[in-house]
Amino acid sequence: ADTSYTSITLNSELTHIYGAAFQRNLKLTTVNVPTNSQLKYISARAPDDEIWVSDLPDDTSLPVSIVDYRGYLTARERINRSRTSAFRDCSELTTFNFKNLPNLVKIGSAAFKNCKKLENLAGGQSYSYYKYTGGTSLTLVENRDAGVLDLTNCTNLRYIHKGAFMSCDKIKYVEFPHTEGQLFIGQNKEGTSNDLAYTVDSQFINNTNNVSILFNDTATDACYYSTSPSSKAKNHIASGVLGNLSVGTANHNTAYYYMSSSSDIVGTGGNNESVNYWTKVNGKYILIQGPTNATAFWNNYSNINFPA
Repeated sequence: ADTSYTSITLNSELTHIYGAAFQRNLKLTTVNVPTNSQLKYISARAPDDEIWVSDLPDDTSLPVSIVDYRGYLTARERINRSRTSAFRDCSELTTFNFKNLPNLVKIGSAAFKNCKKLENLAGGQSYSYYKYTGGTSLTLVENRDAGVLDLTNCTNLRYIHKGAFMSCDKIKYVEFPHTEGQLFIGQNKEGTSNDLAYTVDSQFINNTNNVSILFNDTATDACYYSTSPSSKAKNHIASGVLGNLSVGTANHNTAYYYMSSSSDIVGTGGNNESVNYWTKVNGKYILIQGPTNATAFWNNYSNINFPA
């Protein structure tokens, strides 16, 4: 790949970015994603690559050698294209707006691995996070306009393969979308569907600075830890599911499940005491640790002084 440029703008009709497309571009800082982006696959092949149809307009803003979207390769070359490391080791990359990717289906293995400066992921949107630990008050955790991997607009997202954001040290919050299908996280192959929202299998992000991971479904029905698919994630929080979202055995990441009322709280006792929750009031995120605090939150809701 050509590694002489510092910024690129994706063609709005681009649908595929193949593996190793921008790998080790040590000068690239910004990937501009248009608001009407049709991008579906990052560092991954589409299921119908072998039946490629070239119907996109000519555009010389991107070298065809690094992003193939006009069918210049032979059929055999297309089938053999890598599905890993599209932006891997782009050490200066800071900006890639996932808010503009409503059509995104798959993020392949190691797609952004070692992009240690990647932090502008939501087009400059600001986020406020508060903590509730009882009573009628909230504590401001932090205000952020960077370091938030907000995937909530990616409602067609189905696969995030292993190591996709590993060693992206600037990412502090990840929010997954509520999807109509199931989202498979950390797998290197397409998973088996079931009635839950997410399947988590091993690491997709590694950050030793405590990443907060927000699932947009309740703890009751949200997530399988795939090494024990007969049990839901709420029964495995204390026995490793969060550690396996990281790398190695250290439990650096914290998962939060969405709740809209007290009926979304799982029972107390045992591993359920490790289930954490989040909700949103006036556009502000409220992070709540444990079912005891979650119950207190709803009991005191009318008296809590929420930020405007």
